[in-house]
Amino acid sequence: MADKKRPKKSTQKQLNHRHMIHGMIVLAVIMAGMIGFVVSTLSHAASPTVTGQIKGIGDKCLDNRHAKSANRNKIQMFDCNNTIAQHWSIFSDGSLRVQGKCLHVRGGSTKPRAIVQLYKCKNSQAQKWTIKTDGTIRNSSSGMCLDVRWGNTQNNAVVWTYACNGTSAQKWITPQIAATPVAPQPPTTPQPSPAPVTSRWQPRVGETWQYQLTGTVDLTKTAQVYNIDGFDTPASKVAEIHRKGARAICYVNGGAWEDWRSDANKFPVNVKGKNLDGWPGEKWLDTRNITALAPIMNARLDLCVQKGFDAVEFDNVDGHIQDSGFAINYSHQLAYNKWLAKAAHSKGLAVGLKNNLDQVRDLVTHYDFAVNEECYQYDECNMLTPFINAGKPVFHVEYQPSTAQFCPTTKRLGFSSIRKSLDLPATLTRC
Repeated sequence: MADKKRPKKSTQKQLNHRHMIHGMIVLAVIMAGMIGFVVSTLSHAASPTVTGQIKGIGDKCLDNRHAKSANRNKIQMFDCNNTIAQHWSIFSDGSLRVQGKCLHVRGGSTKPRAIVQLYKCKNSQAQKWTIKTDGTIRNSSSGMCLDVRWGNTQNNAVVWTYACNGTSAQKWITPQIAATPVAPQPPTTPQPSPAPVTSRWQPRVGETWQYQLTGTVDLTKTAQVYNIDGFDTPASKVAEIHRKGARAICYVNGGAWEDWRSDANKFPVNVKGKNLDGWPGEKWLDTRNITALAPIMNARLDLCVQKGFDAVEFDNVDGHIQDSGFAINYSHQLAYNKWLAKAAHSKGLAVGLKNNLDQVRDLVTHYDFAVNEECYQYDECNMLTPFINAGKPVFHVEYQPSTAQFCPTTKRLGFSSIRKSLDLPATLTRC
């Protein structure tokens, strides 16, 4: 049987040529795919719709600190200067970009008080923003508003996200939205509040005040608002205040038991906690137990109404940051403070938030004014500006610094400020 002819072996040169052609075909296919991917990507890529400065409270601009392009660089408020650090582009994908990177909620947090920073753009929900016609800029993931912390109008103010509340700390002027925020203004010459109480009184920014909790109330110390003790002050004195065309705030201790009060025996033993440091005869109350405290506080509010007071100030409403003897957290205290405000309003009384700067932003819409002790002493006055921004006064007192020290600061912020001694007698010095 004849042998079958074997095919000739390809030479090495032929093999090399064949491999080269095959490689070129594969490369062409890969290149075609890459080109298709790039074209597809570019056709769907976000593009800037408008570019310019973003202005906020105090006529300051949203600013990338020191124009650094590193990830996690701080975003702040700063004097508008038209530098690249303030040259924001609003992109069609909802991102806000400066220097090629995106405005980003740190850690992708959906909770309030989340710091915003610069970060590489990665199409995440932490970098998506919606500009509303009311001037707010809202994060698409959390629904929180872009906010200047504590309403601070100084350079380097921190920017974070916070529950939308309509304050000027959350109002922005973008190249698209022309909504002008209301910055705090020094008060004009205040006018007395109307004397007839036909509806709940709303005190005005800039009204003068007197704070007296010891001794006989001295009405020769002229003021438009008198903050005096609800138990110790007779109805006749409140009526005399009204005849002067002034208003009266009823001081009530809402967060501490006082052993000398006529209703001291009404408090159950289990709501009385540790002693207040430096205040003999006072104990912190368990503000988690609204059920037990409500009848007592309602009776105190009724007393204020019966005597003709226009408003109430609840003291010691910050037990969540005190050594109270109870496991009171932020939410417990917030719920109690909201209940106090609602109870006061239901009886026709305006209500003031005493100190408790930690919860100002959550309570400014529930309270009608603020009463503060020593914000200048502890460098905290900027935390009260949400009240001024909302058209609500801050009645402020210092005990140690001189008026020459604190008045320039608090007058600029629009506060009604006085200096007194810690026992709060009639004597005062006004800014």
